[in-house]
Amino acid sequence: MNIATFNAGSSSLSTKLLAVGTEDHISEILSFMANRVGVRGTVKGHVSCRVAEGASRIPVTLRTHAEAAERILGLIREHAFPIDCIGHRFVHGGSEFDRSCWIDPAVLGRLELCRPLAPIHNPNSLSVIGVTQATIPLVRQYVAFDTTFHRSLPAEATTYALPFPSFLDPRMRKAGFYGLSHQYQDVTTEAARFLKRPVMERTMVAYHLGTGGASVAAIRDGGPVDTSMGATPTAGLVMSARSGDLDPMIPLELADCLPGGTKAARHLLNRDSALLGLSGVSSDIRDLVTTIRDPSTSSPGLSQARAALAFDVYIHRLTAQVGRCSPLPVR
Repeated sequence: MNIATFNAGSSSLSTKLLAVGTEDHISEILSFMANRVGVRGTVKGHVSCRVAEGASRIPVTLRTHAEAAERILGLIREHAFPIDCIGHRFVHGGSEFDRSCWIDPAVLGRLELCRPLAPIHNPNSLSVIGVTQATIPLVRQYVAFDTTFHRSLPAEATTYALPFPSFLDPRMRKAGFYGLSHQYQDVTTEAARFLKRPVMERTMVAYHLGTGGASVAAIRDGGPVDTSMGATPTAGLVMSARSGDLDPMIPLELADCLPGGTKAARHLLNRDSALLGLSGVSSDIRDLVTTIRDPSTSSPGLSQARAALAFDVYIHRLTAQVGRCSPLPVR
């Protein structure tokens, strides 16, 4: 069986085509990475393709994740490999989903209800699902959620200090994100392997640092204790365009002073802040590092001083969250 997996990030689309025999016999046939999808900056995006005989890189401007999915599916067709099943990463399942499931019309409707919960991710995943369903409609599709891993967070970690009954509203409780990465991928698994200890016996702070989003999680005995992201993926670390943690009065002030009110404030905090907002030019930290090292190669309008400030703020938040997300017991 050949399984295609689609991981829609905020500015990337990672796809793998896997040959699956049993759980212990999985081999990679094709691997694709669409970078800088919708990223503002001067560096053109590209789709990287890795196959058994080597790798190739195709420069292309990718305005949306749907365009990236169409391009990748076209490349899979060019290699003439069939797809028997498709799996999708979905960031925020809200209170609708507490486990992975097959996609049918009812599930698709529930996924649509979750669209606004992660405005930088969920719409991207839904668009990729739409493309794959339209392109190969007879293939079964499966969806896994970033929030599932964090469903076991203790109440003291998920409850905000709001008056009753607001703190009971699932939209106003910490959901946590990047659970698929913290639980399954290299972060915890490889750390445990390096330390020669089972994951279930390790206490660690795990970082997920993506090109768009970033989070840190405290993990004890294989389960989450706390995480930097909150009710939405906007909370926590400084990211490419999402602000991360702010004084809670700042969004209220923004909503009052911006012409577009709360809608404009929501857009600013999710799409125009963090590295992009601080630098004024690029949401990609690689652009900032290039400018810091050699200002003569910087993007137009990007000063070394603003690039350095954005980088320093990013690093400061990374180190500060270690203490805030410490898994060590207090009693």
